[in-house]
Amino acid sequence: MTKRSGRGYESGERHHAWKAVPGYRAIHYWVERQLGKAAEHTCEQEDETCSGRMEWANISREYHRDVDDWLVLCHAHHKRRDMAEREALGIPVNYPAHRKSRVAA
Repeated sequence: MTKRSGRGYESGERHHAWKAVPGYRAIHYWVERQLGKAAEHTCEQEDETCSGRMEWANISREYHRDVDDWLVLCHAHHKRRDMAEREALGIPVNYPAHRKSRVAA
């Protein structure tokens, strides 16, 4: 989708600074622009253990520009999900999720 921003610049794939593979922060900003702020939604695993702010969580861990690959979780559920996945992959739980691909095998 291509549109012009308020300043007349192209946005989307026709923007001069477009990257086919965006960085970690850039993809989260993209999700927020497409789906809104996570705080405007409720946790998709809502139960009595929900706590903290709402956050966008990537389902596949591939961080593509695909709105169907994201869900909203409260901070507690997001952290539990990440810790369980890291443990299953043998990644130290204190290692940042967005850098897990750089861990030497």
